[in-house]
Amino acid sequence: MSDKWAHLLLASCSLALSSCSSDAPAEPEPVFDQSGAFVAIDPDDEPISLYRTLAPWVTESGTFLFVTVYNVEPASYEEAGEISKAHDIPIREPVGIVKRDDVVSLPHRVVWFRTLTREEEDRIP
Repeated sequence: MSDKWAHLLLASCSLALSSCSSDAPAEPEPVFDQSGAFVAIDPDDEPISLYRTLAPWVTESGTFLFVTVYNVEPASYEEAGEISKAHDIPIREPVGIVKRDDVVSLPHRVVWFRTLTREEEDRIP
């Protein structure tokens, strides 16, 4: 291959690679019933609670979520998001079950997301 063609090929590859990242669609926002979502729930007259969705469980009675409940009381959704970024959050309940409809009925927000660790996956019954 001539030097001219090699340079053209290299330039084409460089242009293609540089345009890929900016043309890629944005990742969708996680939802609270997605495994790995950190969800802050803000019930009336109670501190904000921080949960981590481990897995949904669909039954004839409705959809339930296996969750980890953390032993923290963030003052805001923003603080809950910052707490969620740590890997050593104190755990109140390693695995609990909540009804999906109960979460929907309360003020809540997904404040962070990351895939489950092997340890978290092992908690799922």
